[in-house]
Amino acid sequence: MRIMKNKKLCTILALTLLLSSTMNVYAKTIDELYVSDLNNNEITVKGSGFTPNSTIALFIAQKDVDLSSVTEQELNNGYFQFITVDSEGNYTHKFQFDGSTDTYKAYIGQEGILLPAVDSYNEFQLVSITDLNTVVSNIANNITLKDDIYDSIKDFGVIFDINFSEFAVNTFVIDEINTMIDSARSEIRDGGIHKLKEKLELVKNRRELLDSLSKATLVVEVANLLGTDSYNEKYELDLSSYSALKSGKDIVCQGLIASYDKYDDFIIKLNELVNSQTNTPPTDSSSSQSGIKGGGGGGSVYSQYTSNMVTQPVIPKNEAVFNDVTNEHWAFDAINYLKNKNIVSGYNGFFNPQNNVTREELMKMIVIAFNLDTNNNDSQFSDLDKNHWAYPYVSTAFKNNIAKGIGDNKFGVGLFATREDIALFIYRALKNRGDDMTSAETSFTDKDQISEYAYEAVAYLNSKKIINGYEDGSFKPKRFCTRAEVAKILYSILEGEVT
Repeated sequence: MRIMKNKKLCTILALTLLLSSTMNVYAKTIDELYVSDLNNNEITVKGSGFTPNSTIALFIAQKDVDLSSVTEQELNNGYFQFITVDSEGNYTHKFQFDGSTDTYKAYIGQEGILLPAVDSYNEFQLVSITDLNTVVSNIANNITLKDDIYDSIKDFGVIFDINFSEFAVNTFVIDEINTMIDSARSEIRDGGIHKLKEKLELVKNRRELLDSLSKATLVVEVANLLGTDSYNEKYELDLSSYSALKSGKDIVCQGLIASYDKYDDFIIKLNELVNSQTNTPPTDSSSSQSGIKGGGGGGSVYSQYTSNMVTQPVIPKNEAVFNDVTNEHWAFDAINYLKNKNIVSGYNGFFNPQNNVTREELMKMIVIAFNLDTNNNDSQFSDLDKNHWAYPYVSTAFKNNIAKGIGDNKFGVGLFATREDIALFIYRALKNRGDDMTSAETSFTDKDQISEYAYEAVAYLNSKKIINGYEDGSFKPKRFCTRAEVAKILYSILEGEVT
């Protein structure tokens, strides 16, 4: 079959292909269709599964075209060409498309029928290079206002390899695109479409970074995302301070595991964590979500890292309640009681009741509350130096089988304890004390989410009303506890409410 260049004859052939009753079923029609040369708006289409050395017809038309009555104008608005298949039944065809920006459908014809292309290529978007150049020019020359940038480019996703429909549901992403492109107008004026694509690719990469951080559970996952160089080109991220850290990179990575609305929020958190490791070792708790595998006896521990730290907890000289705990606070009695018993000491006169409790803080509270001997107890955790203020408490808890590490010979210093792990630690302390640990069940609606190693502990403490669930009947075992909440739990035990 010879290639026919006359558009009218091509139209007649297309109609003949459509109306013929001869049918042929293909394994595949189009495997790939993409923009291969942005400057010339060149399209590459590839396919396989055809009769070797045969001739096929490729027809691309606007999606609303009625193939039973294709007009020459509709043919001119699209693309029609014969293609020769190679000896293995495959083809690759490149062509320049100068039609208007619109949604199109692809069809393949062979042996008397014109079939829609399979999969995602049945309907796709093609872009007019003229339309795109106009948009880019308007951005580069400040004709398009900042808040209108996203709307002006959202129809060109196929060129930029971006699914703008996914971005449209997130106003933060739209704002980031508008801000990024607005600040790069002079670069776009010099670099044109390619520079605009480069900036949009950066936004896309950064959003993928935030998404990966929200899903990560291991320190190594975050470390791999950041890389080992002082500058990450993919995210245009300066990591010189992070790279210069001699220790504490794992703590920084743990702290970065969280959900971020904006890329700027991630940068702020990164700087806070790096600065905290540069200035002081971690001992107190603040607010950066993270997670790692391991646990107090199996399963997973989802922990959180702190950023406001001191080298040593300070015991206030006065016996009044802490500066940030007034008699109107719901846990005032519990916190004041524990302070007077020297079970809690605070930080420079503040208790920080709303902060999540770290694993080492919890060990100190439990060890003192249960009057355990801290003398001559050793532990070999790699993240706990013997000079650390919490060393005797962690070592004592370890010796008494109250708490174990999180894996990799680490205790988990600076990590927040989950509700189920807190229950486990306290349960073991009660058992060591000689309490009658009667088996119990729990009716928490999410009890199937409680790790197997902690289930008995949670059920027992719940039966004794030491711990309670939420209004919806759930326990939320992977959530963290505040320092005030832990104080209330220990207070109820020490006041003799456990029977």
